[in-house]
Amino acid sequence: MVVLGSAASAQAQIVNVLSKVSRQSDDGVSGELSLSSAYKKGNINLRQFKAGALAHYKAGDHLVSWIANGRHLKKGTDDSDPINRTFQHIRYRYFSSEWFSAEGFVQYEYDEGRNLQLRTLLGGGPRFSAEVSEDLSVALGMALMIEREIKEGKDIELGDARQYALRSSNYVEVFYKWGETLGLQLTAFYQPLVYAHGDNSTKEVGTVGDDRRILLEPALQMKANSYLGTKLAYRYAFNSRPFTDEDTDHAITSSLTLSF
Repeated sequence: MVVLGSAASAQAQIVNVLSKVSRQSDDGVSGELSLSSAYKKGNINLRQFKAGALAHYKAGDHLVSWIANGRHLKKGTDDSDPINRTFQHIRYRYFSSEWFSAEGFVQYEYDEGRNLQLRTLLGGGPRFSAEVSEDLSVALGMALMIEREIKEGKDIELGDARQYALRSSNYVEVFYKWGETLGLQLTAFYQPLVYAHGDNSTKEVGTVGDDRRILLEPALQMKANSYLGTKLAYRYAFNSRPFTDEDTDHAITSSLTLSF
């Protein structure tokens, strides 16, 4: 089980799943579970519950990762409407050599806090990685993905081509470790719009060149032993076409993890 805590949290439209994909080299199953809750009363009335799960399966050159989490949040009076969020991501990675692998993924997301009724992704692309030294590794990934993103209150029409867009997802991942107990991971994403069909009234996209998303997330990981560890991360996210008034998000998160 993983017990999570966070502060200064803000929602971003790029979710860094790379930090959760297993780095294990041995075949088999591994994973994590998480539960957390927060209760405040007084100047700020707040009740929050979070749950999450990670599962990884590796067999030879094949790796499958499943990432899921959810949140139930109530702010203000006891009869206020909850702010819910659910997220699921499945990623498959095939290692054809030490430096090249192919990735494919699907994703589902719902977030009332961002006025997001639905976001689904289907995509894939190449990943290039290199072990610069025994302690330093670098990876570069590029993918094309079909994105379906619908604002809260809009109708969902499966056959409406205007509800779909083609977006590029590009990332750089750097990981440096000090011995067996301390590691620093830096992840950067850039996701520009490649194509949108006509006048998309349900998804407030811009034009190619001005619709883009950026994520920068450094994280410090510390392990007490092979099971228990902590993680401290900062996240900066920019969305040129948000469903809310803010186009920039900042977040600081801390976590205590127990892995199996």
